[in-house]
Amino acid sequence: PMRDAWGILMDTDDPLTDNLLITPNDISDSELILPRATHIRNSFEHWLGQGLDPAYIVGTYDLTADALGMTAVGLGRALCLEYLATQTSNTSLTFRPLAPALADPVALVWKRDRELSRIAQHFLELVHEKIASDKTES
Repeated sequence: PMRDAWGILMDTDDPLTDNLLITPNDISDSELILPRATHIRNSFEHWLGQGLDPAYIVGTYDLTADALGMTAVGLGRALCLEYLATQTSNTSLTFRPLAPALADPVALVWKRDRELSRIAQHFLELVHEKIASDKTES
């Protein structure tokens, strides 16, 4: 039931850090670092209201740590999830959410055909309990 917001990760000296939210007009001509996943790019293009010009895509990533690194060395601005972007200890980077908001559900994934350890089973029980208690509170 949880969702995580997409936004732009940039250097703290970037002029866009003055904006509390990032709109499509703000990044229409930005050099971007994007997730490699096609469904995310499609959602982002829909949010932009136009296709992405390949000339502005300066990098792609599978792991957020790679996007953090590319952004830190000045390659461009990275599209990434807020939770992952804000867990870094790199204070030279700033995250700003997109407006209108673009969010994805948070997922916990495991292989069904594998027997889970007792600790993993306990963890899943705690997750289910937390989700159930959140539902009853709202």
